[in-house]
Amino acid sequence: MAKKNFWEKSTVEGNVLLRNKPDHGGAIGYVVALFPVLFLLLLFYAFIQEEWTWEGGIDALLDLLTMAVAALPLLLYILILSKIYWELLGGETVYYSDSSIYIQQKKIVRKEVVIPWDCVLKVEAYDEPLLLLLVPTEDPTVCLTYKTPAGKTKKIRFGCHLNPKQQQFVVERINELLAEKFGK
Repeated sequence: MAKKNFWEKSTVEGNVLLRNKPDHGGAIGYVVALFPVLFLLLLFYAFIQEEWTWEGGIDALLDLLTMAVAALPLLLYILILSKIYWELLGGETVYYSDSSIYIQQKKIVRKEVVIPWDCVLKVEAYDEPLLLLLVPTEDPTVCLTYKTPAGKTKKIRFGCHLNPKQQQFVVERINELLAEKFGK
């Protein structure tokens, strides 16, 4: 069910379990953080240009080290742009039909997963470890474990920024649907 137009709303063929959009106010902090990172990126660019205009250039190892250090602000810049996109245009929709559960996540890279009910192994509440605090994960709160047609076990995490009551409702509702379909 791919969308043909970027701004077109997603169509849902089934019962909606969860429709989640971030608060647009969160983008303000990321936009403010973008400027110092952009300044740092431009500073590294100016430094590299100055070094390479000297007679003979600089040592190859130093070149490699300089490029590696300059890549860090670039990576940070891309991560901040990703967060801004999520805050302004992102969202997720979880819906189900008689045969499958569908999870659509709209981030910089769109993702839609269709999981047949008989492939779902378990659904549980999820709390991110502190190790992932600096990684832009949008704080998922539900983890669904399923088996692919190839026999691999995979997990998908969704339910961004749900409070405990909403998290419990989503987990219980999916478990009820599993019980109705297959007695799991």
